[in-house]
Amino acid sequence: MTDSRDDTLLGSRVSATDRHREAVVVPARGTEIGRFLVTAELGRGAMGSVHVAYDADLDRRVAIKVLYESLGPTAARRRELLGEAQSLARIQHPNVVAVHDVGVWQDHVYLAMEYVEGETLAAWQRARSPSLRALVEVFIAAAEGLAAAHEAGVVHRDFKPSNVLVGPNGRVVVVDFGLAIARGSDEGSAVRRSIAAHAGTPAYMSPEKYAGGALDGRSDQFSFCVALFEAVAGARPFHGDSVAALAAAITGGVPDRARVDAIPRRLRAILLRGLSPSAADRFPAMRSLVAALRGAVRPRWPGRLAVVGTAALAATLGGLAYRGPTPAGRCVPGAAAIEAVWPAHVRAAQLVVSQDAGAAWLAERNDYLRGALDRYLARWAELHDATCVPEGAAADDHLARDRASCLDNRYAAARGLIELLARDGVELTRLDALLAALPDLDECAGDYPGVAMRVPEDPELAREVAVLDEQLVHAGMVRRMQEASASLDALTELRRAAHHTGFAPLELRADLEYIALLGTLGRFTEADALLDDVIARALQLGEDGWSVRAINRALLLMQERKGARLGEVRRWSGIALGLLHRIGDPPNLVGDIHNNTCLLLGDLGQLEAALASCERAEVAYRGWPDMERQAVGARMNRVNPLLVLGRLDEAERVAAETSAAYDAAVGRSHVDAIRAVVYRSMVASRREDRGLALQFAADALARIRAAGMTGSLAMSARLHYAAVAAALGRITEAREVLDEARADPRAAVAAADIAIVAMQVELHAAQPLAALAIGDRALGDPATNPRWTKLQILRGTALLLAHDPAGALAVFDTAQTTAVADLGTIELAGVATIAAIERGDAIEQLKWSTIFATRIIQHGESQAAEIVRAIAHGRTAESIATVRRARDLLAAAAHPNYPWVQIADGWLRRGESSAARIGRTADGAQTPPPATVAQ
Repeated sequence: MTDSRDDTLLGSRVSATDRHREAVVVPARGTEIGRFLVTAELGRGAMGSVHVAYDADLDRRVAIKVLYESLGPTAARRRELLGEAQSLARIQHPNVVAVHDVGVWQDHVYLAMEYVEGETLAAWQRARSPSLRALVEVFIAAAEGLAAAHEAGVVHRDFKPSNVLVGPNGRVVVVDFGLAIARGSDEGSAVRRSIAAHAGTPAYMSPEKYAGGALDGRSDQFSFCVALFEAVAGARPFHGDSVAALAAAITGGVPDRARVDAIPRRLRAILLRGLSPSAADRFPAMRSLVAALRGAVRPRWPGRLAVVGTAALAATLGGLAYRGPTPAGRCVPGAAAIEAVWPAHVRAAQLVVSQDAGAAWLAERNDYLRGALDRYLARWAELHDATCVPEGAAADDHLARDRASCLDNRYAAARGLIELLARDGVELTRLDALLAALPDLDECAGDYPGVAMRVPEDPELAREVAVLDEQLVHAGMVRRMQEASASLDALTELRRAAHHTGFAPLELRADLEYIALLGTLGRFTEADALLDDVIARALQLGEDGWSVRAINRALLLMQERKGARLGEVRRWSGIALGLLHRIGDPPNLVGDIHNNTCLLLGDLGQLEAALASCERAEVAYRGWPDMERQAVGARMNRVNPLLVLGRLDEAERVAAETSAAYDAAVGRSHVDAIRAVVYRSMVASRREDRGLALQFAADALARIRAAGMTGSLAMSARLHYAAVAAALGRITEAREVLDEARADPRAAVAAADIAIVAMQVELHAAQPLAALAIGDRALGDPATNPRWTKLQILRGTALLLAHDPAGALAVFDTAQTTAVADLGTIELAGVATIAAIERGDAIEQLKWSTIFATRIIQHGESQAAEIVRAIAHGRTAESIATVRRARDLLAAAAHPNYPWVQIADGWLRRGESSAARIGRTADGAQTPPPATVAQ
């Protein structure tokens, strides 16, 4: 956040509150406002003071604005001010400062907002001297924030460069909405109207604001155009030596002609319209102004390759200009084309950034990025030089034309990525996702027709498709570099343009990029519906390559939203592999389908089938250039199924091989290398070698700490370490690492997983009631919490350990009504059966053991089902004997650490100690027939 004072004012700030300032109450440092503790004052404006505060509940820093004006005694006045504050809180947009809370302190309304790190727009411009396009893009982002506010019914009323912040990651945020009022509301008293009309910054105020008239979003539009005019021309459009003279110039509506001439022609008409003295003559809404600005800076696409020198590149790094290469028209040597986009000074720069990571890790990741781009561009040059059609030669066959177009697209993709990196850098945790956005080069070789985008026959359409395809690649990169929601509007517009061409492959391409974004945003219902349509259209059109990509996206969505069904996984996988066979089995796509099928089958308990799919994925990837990392990843995906199957020697061998391969290929601090070490720890845990498990977990944790790593892997490694340490009785250590996890920026996203491990730690500490309290707080709604079943299992277990089997069974009953038939519900039914044994309830024992047996059979565990079938018998001694025989058979066939063997051992320990009590209950009970048991 910034001080609301503006050093660029031509006159003094006009404020109806100045005469009341001596009576204003401003919170001092250390004041508690609701749950917030004030730690410092940021500044004072016309309507209120702004402070830094600490939110103890969510362990974060916030900014609090406290309005000067008291709510007063009347209910109407209270409703009015609180309603205004609540209208601000309704705005949810990445370019608008988020309002977390609204309340009343000492009869004054306060707003608790996100604390935004960054510099003002004016300071950002002075420090960087950006290109015109980069500058306008920043203003467009601010305009998007204003548009979102207007659509929520809020007018800013004091837009200026000091009320726009640009963060270290490039995020643009409009702040200080303290002067805004809800449109259409009763503006209240005369004092209120006076404040609303006159509070502001004279140089940016609209004519209607000077006149004291009613204001709407077009007043903000005027202020915005003043600020953009100033940023482009270096001076504001209106001048005055005093506030009165400035007001006369603004209301007269005639900008300084010399200053107008300094505005580029393509922006001039837009800004003059936004500066019209009559609001009716301006754009009808901010969205219309945004569209006009986007059109003014829309990139041009020349038809031939221009080798851009380093000076020209440096001039355009601030904004991505699409200078698409056309090597089919002129054979520029690949090395020269590379130098144009990857000059030495850019290559030598530190392009990977992070606020938290250590210097060594940043340097290592930067070397990794440099090497990846070197390899990509070298391969591009090799393919380009081998397939380039010389100047004047005819490229008369479709294959040559498609190859050239494909390579043009890849070159443009690499150039766009490098320009993004040079302009903003890439946040370290997003590096791998960004590199994955580079489209596959070897698809351009032409060995597998139908895999890459084909070229339309019509030359004009071909050029339009080429531009939009490149922009879609760029959109995918931006989605991976920024918060996904920030890409939604741009991608929606791009998808509309792609459909406007009527070229089916491009439409499918745009739809799939949009679906990927919906999945990232968690909008799975919308994504699924659109994906069904895309798959159907692709199949009808005979677009086999795009059909496969759509099916692969469906497999990815199944992983993201959970709850996949075995039938649909097998069906879609089979269709995709059949289509791939029809176009020659391109190994990269074959590998993707097998790899994603492997992961889904593993989640569904089809472990042998999952292993087979992983092995096929590895083989396929090794048949495609530069996919060693994917091949090693497919091999690592075999570890978890091997663990569950009890094939621990094989799991350890595979984990050790993948760990060594990743350390050598991508470095010890790469996320995949650390993940492989975590897998080695998991294998050692299953071997009950907890000392070795802790050693590997400590290795992973040390790599993460040395790197200053945050994100999902860092979270998983910390939670795994805490669980292993707790199992060894190192409770204090486990709790300390859990505290680290809670301090991670990803803690809110991983709240359920943190709670699960915290419960396990407390159960190891023999504190079941503490575990139960954690579970109660984390449980939430089963419809929105994917870890709900696991939390219920642990809650029931805590009750069981607290000697409340009846309470445990009640929890398990609740969980079973909403649970999906997966491996989690097998565990649920198993623990519930133990609770029934502890309670001595033969009917509950029968019910849960039958559910357990059914679930195991559904997952192909027919032999293991003998264990739980035995529990259904009335006589406990016979049940125990049957369980023991089944346990021994299963251990001989699999391994003593096989999960169902371990469950049987647990039953035997509890069953034998409770045999007499359970036997008395079971012998006297009337057992209903199995056919009537509700499933």
